[in-house]
Amino acid sequence: MSYTLTIPCGCSVYVSCHPRTRVAHARIVERRGATCPTRRHAVGARVWLWELLPDPSYSASPVFAVEERQPRGLVRPAQPRWPRGGREAVPSDGPGISVGRASRE
Repeated sequence: MSYTLTIPCGCSVYVSCHPRTRVAHARIVERRGATCPTRRHAVGARVWLWELLPDPSYSASPVFAVEERQPRGLVRPAQPRWPRGGREAVPSDGPGISVGRASRE
């Protein structure tokens, strides 16, 4: 198992783990961040485990994803009015005027 992580300085680190124990045994810099101030973060260099851990002074506030519900009172878009039962649609001559079927008398 392997992962690619981005650490806070902007560098990408390849982390390889043992498949059974899942213990990380290799941590190698794949790409150096554009603004990385750490000189040890050269491509191919090993990274200490504590460099992967989050900064203890940084306190993240959780962000929850909530589905937006449609407010009450809104009308849903009109569905096409097709007759049920496989009959043909009744043609329309325009707004408010429809041509009906001839009745049998």
